[in-house]
Amino acid sequence: MARLLSLALVGVIALLLALLSVMWTADPGPAVAVVTTTTAACDCGERADRMVAGVDSVPTAGATAAATPAAASATAPASDTCAALPDVLAKLAAFGVDRGALARSVVHAGSGIALRRIAARAAAGEAIHVVTVGGSISGGAGMEYRDKSPRYCDTFFHWFAKTAFPQAPHSHQNIARSATGSNYWRFCYHHHVPAVADLIILDVTINDVPYDVWAMPEHARNQEALVRRLLSLPTKPALLLVGFPHMTYRTGQESLHSIAVRYDLPLVSFREVYQSWLFTGAYSAAQLESKFYGIKYGHPRESGHDLQGLLMIHYFLTSVLDCDKSAAYVAALEAALPPAVRLDEHSLGATIDEPRGRRAKAQAEAVHPDCHAVGTRKQPQPLAGTGVGWTVEDIKSKMYWRTQTLGSVATFGFQTSSPDMTVYIGGLKADYLNGTRAECWIDNAVAANVTVDTKADWWSVPVMTEIGVVPQPGNHNLSCVMVEGIDFRLTGIFADREVL
Repeated sequence: MARLLSLALVGVIALLLALLSVMWTADPGPAVAVVTTTTAACDCGERADRMVAGVDSVPTAGATAAATPAAASATAPASDTCAALPDVLAKLAAFGVDRGALARSVVHAGSGIALRRIAARAAAGEAIHVVTVGGSISGGAGMEYRDKSPRYCDTFFHWFAKTAFPQAPHSHQNIARSATGSNYWRFCYHHHVPAVADLIILDVTINDVPYDVWAMPEHARNQEALVRRLLSLPTKPALLLVGFPHMTYRTGQESLHSIAVRYDLPLVSFREVYQSWLFTGAYSAAQLESKFYGIKYGHPRESGHDLQGLLMIHYFLTSVLDCDKSAAYVAALEAALPPAVRLDEHSLGATIDEPRGRRAKAQAEAVHPDCHAVGTRKQPQPLAGTGVGWTVEDIKSKMYWRTQTLGSVATFGFQTSSPDMTVYIGGLKADYLNGTRAECWIDNAVAANVTVDTKADWWSVPVMTEIGVVPQPGNHNLSCVMVEGIDFRLTGIFADREVL
């Protein structure tokens, strides 16, 4: 009798375990229909294929999913897409990225709701247009085989288009311009960003270097204006912010982090992995520079781009597609995008405090900034009889009006579209300019000229110098003359109602 009771008890336990197993596996979360179609291939060729090799080899739902697309949900990935996660983790581990460093790479995850909407649209078969906005790193400067190697954004897009969402012919446009940070893009975004942008990858942290004690709040204001304006584009694009390390100075990531928190934007940064390796002693600074930095000072080589691309893919898999989260977590997520409204300087905390004790009057109406950048369709031109010794030059993919002639005045015509616009000129601070100084003024206000100083103790950073305010919209002139030094460079004339 005891033996029969024992056997019955074992049977009951087995039945309970089976029921628990079914309950555990019965709800893996909704799946996305994946239909294999022709997608826009990365123009970097085979190397991008190799970077996501193994990821791309994961089987797709194929014809079965194609036959019943209505049965699939557009809020989570198919299980085969999530099967790519171990491969991505293995590639990151091969770089020496452990889970601690990986967690630090997501400086701000946010709710991910905007990127979830992008994923839902892509899963439903809608073509997504990805745009990369950035400086020379996004342009590939520093890569040994620049013409053949995928940038970090190419690696991410290649995975997005070929592996995660191959249902439609997605596209990627890299509009990076060397030596440009948020102080350029806040004025000129509307000249470069296509009207069809759905997802914008934004790289400004290196060129937003805080070059002196006043620069941090200046960058915070530039970054806030740029992010708000990008979010306000007609397509209401999602933004994915990225960060890179530099060996000799901190970057603009500190202020960008505040912007990411305010606008619920993800910020994924190679810099934090780099710092983690330094803190733990996994690599020395010399080893890191040799391993990840290349032929151009301060610019990552192929391995640095590969790593940043994998970090972005990992973020998308884990924080957007929830490949390592339970269905209950996904169902419990309730988030809404904050409005793209104007911030005052106190909304961002200490990084945006105004050091000079002044602030422009609030402007309730939306006003487009004016951008007259060298190398664009609105490039400023010297007026007749001026500009002797001034030439347009492309120096290492950077466009300038340049003079090496002391005392030569160039007067450029430009337009402002609204009243009370503050006018700036763009230029460089760089040690190799040997302390060149110029004097610039607006219209006939020679006595109110502003000295533009290019002196710096480091390689080079882009800067904006305020020249003055023009009360009335319309045609105006800006004049500059080099008064000291050997080389003065001007990247454009810019105007905005909001003070930098």
